[in-house]
Amino acid sequence: LELLAQHDIKAYPLNKNAKVNGKVFAKEHSYYIPVKQPQARLILSVFSEQTSFLDNTFYDVSSWNLAMAFNLDFAKVESKRAVKVANNAWQKASTSTPVLTENAYSYAIDWADYQAPALVYALLEEGIQLRTALKPFGASTSAGEQNFAAGTILVNAGLQKGDWYNKFINTVSQFSVPVTDIKSGLTATGIDLGSRNMMPVTKPNILVVGGFGANPYEVGETWYLMDRHLGVSPTIIEKRWLSRTDLAKYTHIILTDGSYSKADDKLLSKLKAWVKKGGVLWSQKRAAIWLAKENVLESEFMDQKGMKENFDTAGLKYGDQEALAGRQRIAGAFFETKLDLTHPLAFGFSRDTLPLFKNRTEILTTPKKPFIEVASYTDKPLLSGYADDINVKEISKASGLIAHGYGSGVVIGMTDNPNFRAITYGTNRLLFNALFLGKAID
Repeated sequence: LELLAQHDIKAYPLNKNAKVNGKVFAKEHSYYIPVKQPQARLILSVFSEQTSFLDNTFYDVSSWNLAMAFNLDFAKVESKRAVKVANNAWQKASTSTPVLTENAYSYAIDWADYQAPALVYALLEEGIQLRTALKPFGASTSAGEQNFAAGTILVNAGLQKGDWYNKFINTVSQFSVPVTDIKSGLTATGIDLGSRNMMPVTKPNILVVGGFGANPYEVGETWYLMDRHLGVSPTIIEKRWLSRTDLAKYTHIILTDGSYSKADDKLLSKLKAWVKKGGVLWSQKRAAIWLAKENVLESEFMDQKGMKENFDTAGLKYGDQEALAGRQRIAGAFFETKLDLTHPLAFGFSRDTLPLFKNRTEILTTPKKPFIEVASYTDKPLLSGYADDINVKEISKASGLIAHGYGSGVVIGMTDNPNFRAITYGTNRLLFNALFLGKAID
């Protein structure tokens, strides 16, 4: 809403619930954006679901759908009579600090809020002890009985030391994240606050692999995400120096897209040993393919060369090369995945479908083992942008995100970039979950 307002696009709150194309949009958090306003062309562009184009050769991205980038549900309204809206457009309201009682048994932080990871990191920096609920529960609060989703972060008063409450309140006041006070450790439904399903949350010490052989765009996007949205300064070390680096002090290593080969065997051995001792290894795009090829990530795969071989080249002429290359490539499009909402990497998501932005053709195929597939592409995955039917068919049989144990640690892989150009807010939560909840993967 802020971004639309910056571009002089008016969005109007609903006065009553609306049903559009079979979807119900609740008035409490839904808005109507009329196309009939000066920025009509921009509105049509940022909500475009176009998948067919006169020219299929793209230099860059073929879809800039912002609702999909933010993982927001939306629908086209054919007639304004289908909705009842307020007279005045949305305006940003001032935020208020949560009113909390000092003598509460515990305090619950809503993990679904986008700023929750930054708040959690700030609390950990202050030495506050945190737990996360691995299963849902219901508890008594100052506002009555309330249900809490898996992923909720708990600040249990009995675990804290020193002048912790003032630190807690001062930190919470810097973020507009919903925080609720809980009266008792005994819960009305689900797990109790002392359950073994309340996992300690520890401060991540993050290493991002950069330098020659790493994709500089994705390294920069990852650094920006950590700095801007988490308040974290990750260590960035060039790939060529990692085999000589002591990795013991790092809890998480992030491998962005890049070039990995036989020359990286020493690095691979070091990474495997580090993960087995308890590290969480995140890999994306060609890094994930590399780990799958080396049997670290438990998945079959198809690389870019294999995807290209699906196209029949018989009878093509010299002048057909550019058209073929355009068909074989995915410059940038959104694809739909089905999300396992019970998985720790999916905590904080409310819908079981998630648009992933794809701009390379490599895929991880559906694993044979159960419980390790976090997201899988749907049967008709293309949502917006251009992709040839041959590529779409292969992607429909692929995994969007895989995670599993490796020794005492965890390996995570996906063939997309969850933080493309630092605008895909809907999917960079997957990376946040890996940083704070990755240890829960068993």
